[in-house]
Order: sequence, then structure tokens, then C-alpha cells
Amino acid sequence: MTLADCVAEGRIEDYSARRRAHVQFSRRRLRLRGPCGKLTAIRTEPKHPVSRRCALLSWILLAACTDDAAKVDDSGAEPAAELFPCDDFPGDPRFEVEGAIEGYLLVPWYDPANDDAGIVVLDSDGCSRLSFDVPSFVTAARWDGDAIWYNQMGNVGAIHRYDMRTGEATTIDAPDAHHDFVLHPDGTVAWLAEVVETVDGEEVAGDVIRERAPDGTVREVWNAFEDLEVTQHSAWDVNRPHAWTHANGIAYDPASDSYLVSLYYLHQILEVERLTGRHTRMLSADGLADEFGPQHAPSPRPGGGVRMFDNAGAGNPSRLLEMGWDGEVLWQWRSEDELSAQVLGDMHVTSTGMVIGSFGVAGVVLAVVDNEEAWRATSPGVAIGRLDWRAELPE
Repeated sequence: MTLADCVAEGRIEDYSARRRAHVQFSRRRLRLRGPCGKLTAIRTEPKHPVSRRCALLSWILLAACTDDAAKVDDSGAEPAAELFPCDDFPGDPRFEVEGAIEGYLLVPWYDPANDDAGIVVLDSDGCSRLSFDVPSFVTAARWDGDAIWYNQMGNVGAIHRYDMRTGEATTIDAPDAHHDFVLHPDGTVAWLAEVVETVDGEEVAGDVIRERAPDGTVREVWNAFEDLEVTQHSAWDVNRPHAWTHANGIAYDPASDSYLVSLYYLHQILEVERLTGRHTRMLSADGLADEFGPQHAPSPRPGGGVRMFDNAGAGNPSRLLEMGWDGEVLWQWRSEDELSAQVLGDMHVTSTGMVIGSFGVAGVVLAVVDNEEAWRATSPGVAIGRLDWRAELPE
């Protein structure tokens, strides 16, 4: 079966209205799902015209659904080996890998030089087990069963869910959403959103936490303007409106039914009660013997305290950091080559105790086992957002 056959029979019709439901394609590839059978990856080459339904940057699609794929019964589940083969397509961010780890990493990436962005599932060898483009820079991605959730930065303000088995996508409207989000077991989604208020005659940008319940109800959980005093800092005049809190990370702590929120410019992490919308604790770098910040990716530390990616000041090596609420350093790790990332970053501890570090704009993801670097994947020129890990892919 050819691509023309698929189009003629309506198997990839109405792409614009059914974006990502049956088709995934970009400058590099087309993926067909549903009536065309197996997940089929299709190489592309430039400078050739294509059907107007499948036109994208004047690239031509060189292959399509195979005869075998066309005979697949969509009602049946497909094995992981067919769903997630090792892709080797030119154009994706290539990761040079050293060492070995178990499991799979869900990595959101952005190529600022080409204004290109996507999400890739990497194995220990740096092999892409699943890859798709996204419309704008993604700063956080999460596993949720057979689905991948990711946010959309920019003016749209949305959080997307992509089903790895069916290729279907759904979108949650999340006004003013940015940087990070949380998934609750009951289906509630929480996100950071920017708000602007006038303070002493000047516009100031702060942040709120919003939640969307499964029934679609949206509520504001926390508002920085109501909970904190507006104070100026070194980056106050960088933007207009004045950049105040610049929240860049959120995590949920079920033990206290609270959110941890990272405030980048203030070098602070708050514990915010979900019920009252007030912060009950604040970890601030101000006055600490071992200062941190700016920082990203807070998460609760079992036994008490906070985990974070400490970007550290310009010219200083970034670190993976665990700190008590009293400011005591409980654990820290810096790479031997003193990697530094002033933008983005993540610290993720797996269920096996392995520590994954994403060094943002340095284009490096690494794994730490027993305080030693066990694995590193590098893609120069690519910025990496908040990632996730799982031991096995869906079956």
C-alpha cells in the first residue's frame, strides 16, 4: 500500500482537524496509526512537492504503510517490540552515550538554533524508542501508564496527553501555563501559571497554581501576590512587566497534601498547603552558609527536606542537591568536569535509587549510582527539560 492509497481511502484525512490522532509527522518523518496498521516510520527528504493534505515544508514522503501493516487488525494490542523499535532517523537530536543504565528516559528537548522541539524516549544505548515533534518548547514531560503528558510553553497555554499505544492525543486547556505541571491519581492536573498585577503603579509578573478536576472545574490553589510580599531582586528590571517570582518547578507531596514550588529569581522553595493556599514552610538561600540557587525541579525528599537541581550562579558548577528545610545540605553531587547549566535542569530519583540529572542547556543527561557517574548522554546544542524514567515500556 502506498501513501497515495492511504490518502485516497481517507486513512489520513483531515489532518488539521485530527492533529496527532492518526498521524505524526514533521520535517523528518511521518507516523501512521489506526487504519494504516502498525506504527510506521517514514523517512523524508527535502525539495520535493507532496500532496497538499500531507504537505509540510516541501518535504516528500518516500514510503508509507506496508502491505503487512495494512492487514493488521487495529482491535488487537500490538507488542512493544513492534510499537517501539529502535529509530535511527537523521535529524533527531543524536545523543552520544557513555556507560550503561537500566530503564528508559522520557526526554523533552529543544533546539534553539533551528527553533525545533520534541520528545524522545531513550534507552541506555541512546537509541530512540519513540520520538515525536511538538509545536513549541516543552519544559516538562511525564509518564502516566501507557500515556505521555507534556506541557506547551508560549501563548497557547496547554497540557497534552499522548497515548503511546494508539497515537491518540488529547489537550487540556491550561491558561497561562508554563514550566511545569503535576498529575494526580484521580485525574486532576495542576500547573503553574503567570499572572500580572499592578504594584505601586508598576506591572509585576507573579505566579499562581491552578488545578483542573476531571469534571473540568478549574480552581486557583495559590496566588503569590496573596501569600508573599513583593520584593525586588537583581533581575527585577530584566523584563516588563517586572519579573518577580518566575516559578519554574512544581511537585506534589502526598504526605502533607502540599505542593513544592520553586521560585527561580527569589532563590526560594515553598511548601504550599493545597487546602489553604498558604505556604507553611520556606527554604530560602538568603543567609545560608551553603547558598543555593537559582534552582529548578523541586521534589519532596523521603524522610524530610527537598530535592532540587541547583543551577548555581553564573560561572559555578551546577549540582544535584538534597537539603533540609533548615538549610542543611543532606546530599550533593557535582560532575567531575563541573558541568554548568544556568537555564533548565532536573533532579529525578528513580524507584531503584538511581539519580538522574538533566543539565538543561548543557545538553547533558546523566545517571549517578552510589555517588559515581554511571551513564551520560550528550547532545550539544540541545536544551533538555524536566524528564521522567521508567523501568519498562508498555507491553
